[in-house]
Amino acid sequence: TNAVAAAGSVTITADGVLRVQSALADGDAGSDLTLRTSTGGIQIDAGTADGSVSVTADSGDVDLGRLEAGAGLISVIATSGAIRDLLDGAEENLVAGDFVDLTARDGIGGVSPAGATLDTAARLELRGGTDLRARVTGPGDIVIAAPTDDSLDDADGTSLTIVGDLLLTSLATNDGVIDVLAGGSIDARAVRAVGDDAVTLTAGSDVSITGTVSAGDAGEILIDAIAGSLSVNGVVETGAAGSIE
Repeated sequence: TNAVAAAGSVTITADGVLRVQSALADGDAGSDLTLRTSTGGIQIDAGTADGSVSVTADSGDVDLGRLEAGAGLISVIATSGAIRDLLDGAEENLVAGDFVDLTARDGIGGVSPAGATLDTAARLELRGGTDLRARVTGPGDIVIAAPTDDSLDDADGTSLTIVGDLLLTSLATNDGVIDVLAGGSIDARAVRAVGDDAVTLTAGSDVSITGTVSAGDAGEILIDAIAGSLSVNGVVETGAAGSIE
Protein backbone atom coordinates (compact mmCIF):
# COMPACT_ATOMS: atom_id res chain seq x y z
CA THR A 1 0.00 0.00 0.00
CA ASN A 2 1.13 3.53 -0.82
CA ALA A 3 -0.86 6.58 0.31
CA VAL A 4 -0.34 10.34 -0.01
CA ALA A 5 -2.46 13.25 1.26
CA ALA A 6 -1.11 16.53 -0.13
CA ALA A 7 -3.10 18.61 2.38
CA GLY A 8 -4.62 16.49 5.11
CA SER A 9 -4.49 13.30 7.16
CA VAL A 10 -4.13 9.68 6.09
CA THR A 11 -5.97 6.81 7.81
CA ILE A 12 -5.55 3.19 6.78
CA THR A 13 -7.39 0.34 8.54
CA ALA A 14 -7.39 -3.39 7.87
CA ASP A 15 -8.81 -6.66 9.20
CA GLY A 16 -5.71 -8.64 8.23
CA VAL A 17 -1.99 -8.14 7.67
CA LEU A 18 -1.32 -4.50 6.80
CA ARG A 19 1.79 -3.83 4.70
CA VAL A 20 2.60 -0.22 3.87
CA GLN A 21 5.54 0.72 1.68
CA SER A 22 5.05 4.48 1.95
CA ALA A 23 2.51 6.82 3.53
CA LEU A 24 2.62 10.63 3.67
CA ALA A 25 0.27 13.05 5.44
CA ASP A 26 1.37 16.49 4.28
CA GLY A 27 0.00 19.95 5.00
CA ASP A 28 0.26 21.28 8.56
CA ALA A 29 0.57 20.25 12.21
CA GLY A 30 -2.94 18.77 12.03
CA SER A 31 -2.04 16.36 9.21
CA ASP A 32 -1.79 12.98 10.95
CA LEU A 33 -0.98 9.46 9.82
CA THR A 34 -3.01 6.63 11.39
CA LEU A 35 -2.52 2.91 10.69
CA ARG A 36 -4.54 0.17 12.40
CA THR A 37 -5.27 -3.51 11.95
CA SER A 38 -7.38 -5.89 14.00
CA THR A 39 -5.31 -8.98 13.21
CA GLY A 40 -2.15 -10.08 11.45
CA GLY A 41 0.18 -7.23 12.40
CA ILE A 42 1.63 -4.26 10.53
CA GLN A 43 4.75 -3.76 8.45
CA ILE A 44 5.57 -0.19 7.43
CA ASP A 45 8.67 0.77 5.48
CA ALA A 46 8.22 4.56 5.64
CA GLY A 47 5.56 6.78 7.18
CA THR A 48 5.69 10.58 7.48
CA ALA A 49 3.25 13.15 8.84
CA ASP A 50 3.47 16.87 9.47
CA GLY A 51 1.41 16.17 12.60
CA SER A 52 1.39 12.92 14.62
CA VAL A 53 1.81 9.26 13.70
CA SER A 54 -0.23 6.44 15.27
CA VAL A 55 0.35 2.75 14.49
CA THR A 56 -1.77 0.10 16.27
CA ALA A 57 -1.89 -3.67 15.80
CA ASP A 58 -4.59 -5.23 17.95
CA SER A 59 -3.06 -8.62 17.10
CA GLY A 60 0.37 -9.44 15.69
CA ASP A 61 3.70 -7.63 15.54
CA VAL A 62 4.57 -4.14 14.31
CA ASP A 63 7.68 -4.10 12.09
CA LEU A 64 9.08 -0.60 11.56
CA GLY A 65 11.26 0.94 8.91
CA ARG A 66 11.11 4.69 9.55
CA LEU A 67 8.34 6.84 11.04
CA GLU A 68 8.59 10.63 11.20
CA ALA A 69 6.17 13.03 12.92
CA GLY A 70 7.09 16.62 12.14
CA ALA A 71 5.24 18.48 14.89
CA GLY A 72 3.56 15.71 16.85
CA LEU A 73 4.07 12.50 18.75
CA ILE A 74 4.63 8.95 17.57
CA SER A 75 2.50 6.22 19.17
CA VAL A 76 3.11 2.55 18.35
CA ILE A 77 1.07 -0.22 20.00
CA ALA A 78 1.41 -3.98 19.51
CA THR A 79 -1.31 -5.18 21.88
CA SER A 80 -0.47 -8.89 21.57
CA GLY A 81 2.87 -8.80 19.77
CA ALA A 82 6.25 -7.07 19.55
CA ILE A 83 7.59 -3.83 18.05
CA ARG A 84 10.56 -4.73 15.85
CA ASP A 85 13.21 -3.01 13.73
CA LEU A 86 13.07 -3.74 10.00
CA LEU A 87 16.41 -2.02 9.39
CA ASP A 88 19.85 -3.58 9.82
CA GLY A 89 22.08 -0.78 11.07
CA ALA A 90 21.97 2.51 12.95
CA GLU A 91 19.33 4.19 10.76
CA GLU A 92 16.68 5.98 12.77
CA ASN A 93 13.35 4.19 13.07
CA LEU A 94 11.52 6.94 14.95
CA VAL A 95 11.80 10.73 14.57
CA ALA A 96 9.21 12.77 16.50
CA GLY A 97 8.63 16.48 16.98
CA ASP A 98 7.01 15.62 20.32
CA PHE A 99 7.44 12.47 22.42
CA VAL A 100 7.53 8.77 21.43
CA ASP A 101 5.13 6.35 23.16
CA LEU A 102 5.62 2.59 22.64
CA THR A 103 3.56 -0.28 24.07
CA ALA A 104 3.99 -3.97 23.28
CA ARG A 105 3.27 -7.31 24.91
CA ASP A 106 6.26 -9.27 23.62
CA GLY A 107 9.10 -6.75 23.50
CA ILE A 108 10.40 -3.55 21.92
CA GLY A 109 13.48 -4.07 19.75
CA GLY A 110 15.79 -7.02 20.24
CA VAL A 111 14.64 -9.13 17.26
CA SER A 112 16.89 -8.94 14.17
CA PRO A 113 15.41 -8.82 10.67
CA ALA A 114 16.29 -11.72 8.39
CA GLY A 115 19.89 -11.52 7.21
CA ALA A 116 20.95 -8.82 9.69
CA THR A 117 24.70 -8.43 10.08
CA LEU A 118 25.27 -4.86 11.32
CA ASP A 119 22.90 -4.34 14.25
CA THR A 120 23.03 -7.73 15.92
CA ALA A 121 21.39 -6.35 19.08
CA ALA A 122 18.46 -5.24 16.85
CA ARG A 123 18.01 -2.04 18.82
CA LEU A 124 15.12 0.23 17.86
CA GLU A 125 16.81 3.52 16.94
CA LEU A 126 15.43 6.91 17.97
CA ARG A 127 16.43 10.43 16.90
CA GLY A 128 18.66 12.13 19.44
CA GLY A 129 16.71 14.39 21.79
CA THR A 130 13.74 12.01 22.01
CA ASP A 131 11.44 12.00 25.03
CA LEU A 132 10.59 8.27 25.37
CA ARG A 133 7.79 6.43 27.14
CA ALA A 134 7.91 2.64 26.60
CA ARG A 135 6.29 -0.34 28.29
CA VAL A 136 6.25 -4.10 27.74
CA THR A 137 3.26 -5.80 29.35
CA GLY A 138 4.30 -9.45 28.87
CA PRO A 139 7.59 -11.36 28.74
CA GLY A 140 9.85 -9.22 26.58
CA ASP A 141 12.73 -6.76 26.57
CA ILE A 142 13.18 -3.08 25.75
CA VAL A 143 16.29 -2.62 23.59
CA ILE A 144 16.72 0.99 22.45
CA ALA A 145 19.43 3.23 20.99
CA ALA A 146 19.86 6.90 20.09
CA PRO A 147 23.02 7.16 17.97
CA THR A 148 24.76 10.48 17.39
CA ASP A 149 24.20 11.36 13.73
CA ASP A 150 26.61 13.66 11.87
CA SER A 151 25.40 12.71 8.37
CA LEU A 152 22.64 15.33 8.10
CA ASP A 153 22.60 18.62 6.20
CA ASP A 154 20.71 21.84 6.90
CA ALA A 155 18.56 23.44 4.20
CA ASP A 156 21.54 25.54 3.05
CA GLY A 157 23.83 22.52 2.87
CA THR A 158 25.53 23.11 6.24
CA SER A 159 26.44 19.88 8.02
CA LEU A 160 24.45 19.11 11.14
CA THR A 161 25.17 16.85 14.07
CA ILE A 162 22.25 15.44 16.06
CA VAL A 163 23.65 14.35 19.42
CA GLY A 164 22.11 11.10 20.64
CA ASP A 165 20.60 12.36 23.90
CA LEU A 166 17.64 10.53 25.46
CA LEU A 167 15.06 11.53 28.04
CA LEU A 168 13.63 8.38 29.62
CA THR A 169 10.35 9.68 30.99
CA SER A 170 8.94 6.21 31.65
CA LEU A 171 10.31 2.75 30.77
CA ALA A 172 8.94 -0.48 32.24
CA THR A 173 9.12 -4.21 31.59
CA ASN A 174 7.02 -6.91 33.21
CA ASP A 175 9.47 -9.76 32.64
CA GLY A 176 12.44 -8.60 30.58
CA VAL A 177 15.62 -6.53 30.48
CA ILE A 178 15.89 -2.83 29.73
CA ASP A 179 18.94 -1.95 27.63
CA VAL A 180 19.44 1.66 26.52
CA LEU A 181 22.41 2.95 24.51
CA ALA A 182 22.77 6.68 23.79
CA GLY A 183 25.49 8.39 21.79
CA GLY A 184 25.03 11.47 23.96
CA SER A 185 23.49 11.77 27.42
CA ILE A 186 20.73 9.94 29.29
CA ASP A 187 18.27 11.58 31.70
CA ALA A 188 16.41 8.77 33.50
CA ARG A 189 13.14 9.81 35.17
CA ALA A 190 11.41 6.42 35.67
CA VAL A 191 12.98 3.11 34.61
CA ARG A 192 11.71 -0.17 36.10
CA ALA A 193 12.41 -3.81 35.28
CA VAL A 194 10.22 -6.18 37.27
CA GLY A 195 11.59 -9.62 38.15
CA ASP A 196 15.21 -10.71 38.01
CA ASP A 197 16.09 -8.83 34.85
CA ALA A 198 18.80 -6.23 34.33
CA VAL A 199 18.64 -2.52 33.60
CA THR A 200 21.57 -1.27 31.51
CA LEU A 201 22.04 2.44 30.74
CA THR A 202 25.05 3.32 28.57
CA ALA A 203 25.73 6.89 27.46
CA GLY A 204 28.50 8.45 25.39
CA SER A 205 28.55 11.39 27.80
CA ASP A 206 26.59 11.97 31.03
CA VAL A 207 23.97 9.90 32.82
CA SER A 208 21.58 11.73 35.14
CA ILE A 209 19.20 9.87 37.45
CA THR A 210 16.49 12.40 38.25
CA GLY A 211 13.79 9.90 39.26
CA THR A 212 13.85 6.17 40.06
CA VAL A 213 15.77 3.39 38.33
CA SER A 214 14.90 -0.02 39.74
CA ALA A 215 15.28 -3.75 39.11
CA GLY A 216 13.66 -6.76 40.80
CA ASP A 217 14.85 -9.02 43.58
CA ALA A 218 17.89 -10.43 41.77
CA GLY A 219 18.18 -7.87 39.02
CA GLU A 220 21.34 -6.00 38.10
CA ILE A 221 21.57 -2.29 37.37
CA LEU A 222 24.51 -1.34 35.14
CA ILE A 223 25.20 2.34 34.44
CA ASP A 224 28.07 3.57 32.28
CA ALA A 225 28.77 7.23 31.45
CA ILE A 226 31.59 6.53 29.00
CA ALA A 227 33.05 10.01 28.52
CA GLY A 228 31.05 11.89 31.11
CA SER A 229 29.83 11.69 34.67
CA LEU A 230 27.04 10.03 36.63
CA SER A 231 24.79 12.21 38.76
CA VAL A 232 22.12 10.76 41.03
CA ASN A 233 19.43 13.11 42.26
CA GLY A 234 16.89 10.34 42.59
CA VAL A 235 16.84 6.66 43.55
CA VAL A 236 18.70 3.63 42.17
CA GLU A 237 17.46 0.43 43.77
CA THR A 238 17.38 -3.33 43.38
CA GLY A 239 16.43 -6.31 45.55
CA ALA A 240 18.54 -7.98 48.21
CA ALA A 241 20.00 -10.46 45.72
CA GLY A 242 20.63 -7.82 43.03
CA SER A 243 23.58 -5.59 42.32
CA ILE A 244 24.33 -2.03 41.18
CA GLU A 245 27.43 -1.17 39.13
